[in-house]
Amino acid sequence: AMQDTAANHRAVSAAYRDAGVLDFAFRHLQRAVALNRCDAAAYDGMARLWRAWGRPDIAIADAYRAIHCNPESAEIHNTLGTVMQLLGQTDNARRAYERAVAIDSRATFALNNLCYLEASEGRAAEAERFCKLALAATPAFEPARNNLTLAYLAGDDVTAAERQLLSGDPTADRWYNVGMLRLATGRYREAADAF
Repeated sequence: AMQDTAANHRAVSAAYRDAGVLDFAFRHLQRAVALNRCDAAAYDGMARLWRAWGRPDIAIADAYRAIHCNPESAEIHNTLGTVMQLLGQTDNARRAYERAVAIDSRATFALNNLCYLEASEGRAAEAERFCKLALAATPAFEPARNNLTLAYLAGDDVTAAERQLLSGDPTADRWYNVGMLRLATGRYREAADAF
């Protein structure tokens, strides 16, 4: 209220987003763009909100506007990739993730998304490579750890998948995931033990 700037509206938007009030988050991003017609971060934020609302068809325009305003942002190219993936355009998603990694070789989020994309398409070796790169960049990044499990499963290595789930501190969440893995592979008694 004291300073009507694009940066302040983005900050307020982030607070509303974190509180789960997405419509107000969106309004503040719109205000940021009204104040700065080439605010890449605001356009990226709007694309993410449209994606969260299940409207990748609308998100795509804001993702491209964000890239137009900041073509060297790994984060924005990653957002574009997630939107493309939701639209079923996996080749375009892969190119967007690869562009993010070309901009920032340690872009954990893009490496992890490449891992998931490759695992979901049955390319286990590539998926494993990308997940391991993501974990090398950010060792505590749990989504990459879980996607590495998917990579092992894509390669039919259930033992490695289970070992991956239990690597590090065996938390309740990890044991739950092991139980789900055992259920999915028909080992019901072992699944009960994990639960």
